[in-house]
Amino acid sequence: MDARGVEAALLQAWARQLQDEFGQICFQYSLHLVHPVIEIIESTEILGRWQRHTRTIGISRHIVVNHGWDVTINALKHEMAHQICDEVFGCQGAPHDDRFRQACVMLGLPEGFSRARLDPACFHAPMAAATSGDDRRRKLIERVRKVLALSQSANEHEARLALETAVRLMNRHDLERDEIESPLNEVTYRIVSLARQRVHLYQRLIASLLSRHFNVRLIHSRIYDPEVDVVYRSFEILGRRDNVEIAEYCYHFLENRLAALWSAHRKGLSGMARGLKNSYYCGVLQGFEQNLTRNRKEEKGGEGGKAGSRDLDEVQSHLVVGDREVEALVARRHPRLQKQGGRKTRVNPTLFSQGIDAGREITLRTGIREGATDGCGPNLLSEH
Repeated sequence: MDARGVEAALLQAWARQLQDEFGQICFQYSLHLVHPVIEIIESTEILGRWQRHTRTIGISRHIVVNHGWDVTINALKHEMAHQICDEVFGCQGAPHDDRFRQACVMLGLPEGFSRARLDPACFHAPMAAATSGDDRRRKLIERVRKVLALSQSANEHEARLALETAVRLMNRHDLERDEIESPLNEVTYRIVSLARQRVHLYQRLIASLLSRHFNVRLIHSRIYDPEVDVVYRSFEILGRRDNVEIAEYCYHFLENRLAALWSAHRKGLSGMARGLKNSYYCGVLQGFEQNLTRNRKEEKGGEGGKAGSRDLDEVQSHLVVGDREVEALVARRHPRLQKQGGRKTRVNPTLFSQGIDAGREITLRTGIREGATDGCGPNLLSEH
């Protein structure tokens, strides 16, 4: 098969997968929509389109190739919202009116994908690592906020000058009003593809550990890889942006460190080493968690009595509000979420104990965006 044939086959595979995704979305959100024809279109100007007369949804090849499958799914949901307006609401109004936004809510669609013109920030896919560009943008947003605060001055000249400066900064750096008004540490999510079709025990253990210690929710899910036409297992990390970035880094950090530690440790073992790896991994993660717990207790002990009760109440109140927002995000993305019970695992006591000792020696670096490596692979959130 020539290159054009391979590409044509992939385009057909993407259309078939989008049909499957359409059905899953309808099931997840309890929608009863007639399956449309779904096609891949070549346009770079039109990222998605709904044609009511032929009941056809078109999704741009450009968005699949350049922005990943999660963004593609949100583009599909946007067009499904148009279908809901036509076939459920029977709307004849403006294409992106209040009924359209209601349809977007029914589909759990992010705000940035619910507009007539997609927010450019939407194309910084949630699964992408943080970049120096993200940090520069945050600093710009914070600068604009400080300038806008001056616009509330009682001095009319000073207030007008501050407002003009803020508008000039927003225009120069293409900042949207929503970005300025929304909190910098908003709730968000990242998708970690496991690049395989089964989840190993140690990966489940890492996910559980991160949920307990980093104020995030980890959801076991699946993600399609359009490059190879395969559905892989994945984890979604949901929470406040800062917590999500740290948890994502920690996931890869631990996965790489486990492999490095086992590679060194197994050299002294017999040929049955492969069957003992799980025991060692379980021990390492247990030891690392013990280390985390001890460090947290020491930090809290060192801070005792420094903050007044009012400050503590404010912090606790903020955490409750944050949790509610995170749970709302989980509910929007996974309305039919089911809990799975844990499985008992037999371990080799000796390897488990040796793993605990090794895990207690692991220190999680705090300088996530620094250029140095951590000794077990490249810095996963390095600035480029």
